Amino acid sequence: MNKYYKEFTIPYFDTDSEKLIKMHKILTYMAETSLWHSDNVGLGIDDIRKEDYGWMLIKWELEIMKYPKAKDVVTIVTWTSGFERFYASRQFQMYNSKGEELAKASSLWVFLDINKRRPIRIPNYIIEKYSVTKQENFKEFSSIEVEGDLLFKSEEFIVAENDLDNNNHVNNIRYIEWLLIGLAERQNKYQIKRLAMNYKKELLLGDRVCTEIIETEHDNKLYHKVMTSEGLNAVAMTLWEKKETSKI
Repeated sequence: MNKYYKEFTIPYFDTDSEKLIKMHKILTYMAETSLWHSDNVGLGIDDIRKEDYGWMLIKWELEIMKYPKAKDVVTIVTWTSGFERFYASRQFQMYNSKGEELAKASSLWVFLDINKRRPIRIPNYIIEKYSVTKQENFKEFSSIEVEGDLLFKSEEFIVAENDLDNNNHVNNIRYIEWLLIGLAERQNKYQIKRLAMNYKKELLLGDRVCTEIIETEHDNKLYHKVMTSEGLNAVAMTLWEKKETSKI
């Protein structure tokens, strides 16, 4: 199986005050589809955990062409686009019921020995089961070089149990929700057009975290940091555009 398709009907719960899907929910649907794809080829979380294997996400690249709204039916398409030693790349696209492309994303994953918490070479049988479709959504991942002035720094907060995923570290989507702390006013008029996210170091239960937002000389571009007192855990870049209702 080269590509996998999954359909979603967007609930009101996943949308904002204008009934447009929240940005991080697009990535949630994409991540969910990748899990179903893995289950379908016999390489789900439980299957590979029997061998003490696991995957860890290290990069996201997302571009949104149009935000769907509540009750819209969308289809997520995903496929594995390459393997190299410890790493695998996976692509995603989102379409509406008319076949229009709404969003696309690329992701990079590292294969782990979950007991030793270190990368290991991906076994051939896993590569063969997924198969590869050499189709990339982006030529490369964005380089994130944080420069600019501090716009916002959050209060410190503690990682809770509901922040964790099946590997007992913070879910990758939770980081993206945290990026938007302090941006409520901006989100009233603007929406994210593009996101680049690099995960540096995992966060665990009880870690004390804060976030920073860095403004640049470009009005539509922000940098983001997720960190603890011990250092940087994730860094991101967002590009913004005015919402359709704000372009008048």
